[in-house]
Amino acid sequence: MITVPGGLCDGLLEWCEPNKVSLSLPSLRADNFSLGLMERVQHVRKSGLTFAPEAGTQRLRDAINKNVTEEEILRSCRTAFSGGWSSVKLYFMLGLPTETDEDVLASPSWPRRYTRRGRSAPPTQAGVTITVSTACFVPKPHTAFQWEPR
Repeated sequence: MITVPGGLCDGLLEWCEPNKVSLSLPSLRADNFSLGLMERVQHVRKSGLTFAPEAGTQRLRDAINKNVTEEEILRSCRTAFSGGWSSVKLYFMLGLPTETDEDVLASPSWPRRYTRRGRSAPPTQAGVTITVSTACFVPKPHTAFQWEPR
């Protein structure tokens, strides 16, 4: 995992803002997302926010060493909604090692739960939208799952 320090974002923004280039963070770690980071990256243009829970259940996130809880992801969504974002994308993987039907069926239920809980954040004009995106697991070399069948 590579963590981009706030100072790096600030340095990039010093160049981006005068050149009218927006800085986008395509996939954010929910456990260290902050209002300060969000405010810095939206100076030129407010881009979309994507958080990657990877798996629908805590059991499977623990099995793949994701080390993020549903509460941390919900907190990040609330922070985004209270900061003026009206939509967030959640990214999940299908076909992960040890995956069960319960894990797969848990992913689509997130938007309903988050939208209901997200209403506690200040409302935006467009309302709150949560999109679920999925991709199939492909084992990568030099990882714990490199020899897993596809």
